[in-house]
Amino acid sequence: MERSLKLPQADLDTTAEKPGWAEGRLHHKLASLVGDLVKHNVDLQFAKKELESLYIQAILRDNNGNIGLSARSLGMHRNTLSKHIKDLNIVIERP
Repeated sequence: MERSLKLPQADLDTTAEKPGWAEGRLHHKLASLVGDLVKHNVDLQFAKKELESLYIQAILRDNNGNIGLSARSLGMHRNTLSKHIKDLNIVIERP
């Protein structure tokens, strides 16, 4: 028996001035990604770890590998971010 997931249709209006435009686009992209993950039976814990890892890596890149600035951007203490980096096996590449 095949499972199907009915996801809500996101607002596809791409008018940048529209309130909530970025949130609507983000919701649409995430809904599409979640649909693919469910379709391919990806474990929720794995998906959450991958998202967290990619998000932290992007913040670190934006802050040139500076853990203190990255932690501030993420709203956490630098020691907490360091623990996440270690737990997720993230390698910090400095420019």
